[in-house]
Order: sequence, then structure tokens, then C-alpha cells
Amino acid sequence: MTKARLVYGAAVYAVLIILATVTQAEANTLSVTFSRNYTVPAFKCQPYPDAVTIWQVESDLALRGATASEFIVPSMTAQSKNTCDTLGLRMSWDDMATLAADGWDAYPRGVLADDSTDPMGNTCGLLPTFTSEGYPGADELYAPADNKTTPTLLADAFSCYTHIRHYSTKPNTDPVGQTVNVISLNGTTTTRYSQPANVIRQIQANPHAILQGYRFVTGEKLTGKGDTWDCTSAVHWTSRDEVYCYSDLLAIIDGSGAQLVPLATILTTP
Repeated sequence: MTKARLVYGAAVYAVLIILATVTQAEANTLSVTFSRNYTVPAFKCQPYPDAVTIWQVESDLALRGATASEFIVPSMTAQSKNTCDTLGLRMSWDDMATLAADGWDAYPRGVLADDSTDPMGNTCGLLPTFTSEGYPGADELYAPADNKTTPTLLADAFSCYTHIRHYSTKPNTDPVGQTVNVISLNGTTTTRYSQPANVIRQIQANPHAILQGYRFVTGEKLTGKGDTWDCTSAVHWTSRDEVYCYSDLLAIIDGSGAQLVPLATILTTP
């Protein structure tokens, strides 16, 4: 074999490897979601100084050509007023309409771990509200409260929803199955905190990754009442499960290399 043929063969092989890599990257998708429609993390209804609002998130996703989905508990959502709980301020349905105008969508989240005290009202009974608020595709996905289910709840949910959310780092199938795995961004101690490098690897190994966040902060708050966090140190941490450093969310999205697509796209693509 001549030297020229060896060089040519090596070049062809290199091109094939590049094409395979590009094809894999293009095949992987990432959908971004948030749970319980928080506007901003807060203490006693007062936003933290370094907290990130959902409007900032919307803006930064738009710069990346992306939208997101919200998992909403209707009983905790007012029509026009921003309600609050011990964790933060919540968006109203009117706020959601503003996001929907920019391409965001919404899906029901249950408030009970089973249907024993409210048969069907915790699952199928949520859909009329979403339909009236302009989300006819809400029956594509149901999010059980706290990832907890019972056989009765699953039977009720699958009678009116196509898919069920489940927290897991396992890859979704292509196309996605009835149970849709969602990667939850966890805060708290450095050992439990969802480190960006780990999440990026999970996304890259997943043909249809779905990422879910809750509330986001920047900088540091090491003392004082309410939540604390450090998003400036070498290893980030927060004092609460669902509070996460915003810079890490963006690092995951930008570093994954996945194609950003609306959640509805992967739920409805055969």
C-alpha cells in the first residue's frame, strides 16, 4: 500500500468519525422545565437580593433560541396575583400567559401523593383549568407530587394523560415512553449538589434529556435568615434542595451541546 493511500484512508476515517460525532450531537435534544411556577426565591415574601427572576431566565433562554415548560399546581396559582409561600413568590396565570406568548407551555403537577382524598381531582380533574387557560396540550404529561405514585394514581393519570414525569438520570427512549425521565437539579451540600459536569454527561448520554429546575440564585449569602448559598467558591452549594446556582444552569445548557427543543416536541414526536 502506498503512502498516498494510507494518508487518504486516514483522512476518510477521520471524516467518518467527525460525521458520527456531529450526527450524535444533533440527535440529542434538551428540553428545559421548571416546577411549581416560582417567580423568584424569597424569604417571607421578600425576594433575596441575589435571586434570579423567571423573567431573567426567560430572557437568557431566548438568547439561546429556547423556551421552557412549567409544571403548575392550579390550587396554588392565582389568576392575577403573585402568591407566596415559605420558598418564594409564585407566578399567576396572567404571568404564565405572558410566557406562553413567547412560546412557553405548561403541564399539571399534582399536589397529593395519591388520590385517596380526592379521586381523579388530583390528576384528570386538573385538565379543565389548563384548557381554559390556553394549554390544550396539557394532557400530554402529568407530574406527580414529589415523584410519589401509587397504582391507583397511575391508573387515574394514564386514563387521561399520555406521559408521566419521573425523576431519574436514566436516558429516555427514542421516541419517549409513557414514563418520561426528568433530571432534577438539586441544591444543598456539596456532596449532593448537582455538579454541572455530571449533569452534562447525563444529558450527552440521553437522546431526549429533560432538565428541571426550581429557583435560582447568584453570588453568595453565607449568613442571615432564610436560605444561604455560595455560587462563587470552587465547589458550589446551597442550603435548600431546590435552590440552585444560576451560573451552573447556564453552564449546563451551554456545555451540553444538545439541541434545545420545546418539551412538547419530544412528547408528541412518534
